[in-house]
Amino acid sequence: MTSYNDSTSRDLTEWQVWRRDANGNQLMITTLHRETAEQLAADFSQRCYPQHYWCSAAEDDMWLN
Repeated sequence: MTSYNDSTSRDLTEWQVWRRDANGNQLMITTLHRETAEQLAADFSQRCYPQHYWCSAAEDDMWLN
């Protein structure tokens, strides 16, 4: 089983893992360090068809607009 503990990641920038379902709904799943977020999105993408997973850099003021 893959561990998604990101305490040892080198990149301390926060990245968000997102999901888009078959109906086009988008949901942020979690925020992790980049390497861990990319691994989680890749793992989910391999086993959760037809949903799409991706990562993006977290923005502090994203929810203020």
